[in-house]
Amino acid sequence: LKAMSGVWAIKKVSGPKAADKSREELAAARFIFTKSSIKVSDGKREEPEVQFKINSKNSPKEIDITPPGGEKPLLGIYKIEKGELTLAFNEPGGERPKKFDDEKANVFTFHRPPPEKKDGKKEK
Repeated sequence: LKAMSGVWAIKKVSGPKAADKSREELAAARFIFTKSSIKVSDGKREEPEVQFKINSKNSPKEIDITPPGGEKPLLGIYKIEKGELTLAFNEPGGERPKKFDDEKANVFTFHRPPPEKKDGKKEK
């Protein structure tokens, strides 16, 4: 959980929902993981915070994300390797993917974004 905490940016998206957002929207999004929640911000607006639980005892490790408002949870799997976080999910309410290359799963690969300077620009 400690390795997951902090700010992540999308590096790559694959799966059925990969084309839902533009490349610019994905590049601007920041995912802030805390002990039990995820906030998403694109610099202009913030999405409602979602709650999550992990089970790191299973293989692959599991993550359950509960959206606000009683929507069906996203049952997923995750891994952290070489400084990257990978999450794989099916549709809300769907079964948990068994592997990261499941063709029905939406797979998100995150990296740590470079820190921003006080003027809002990224450091090199």
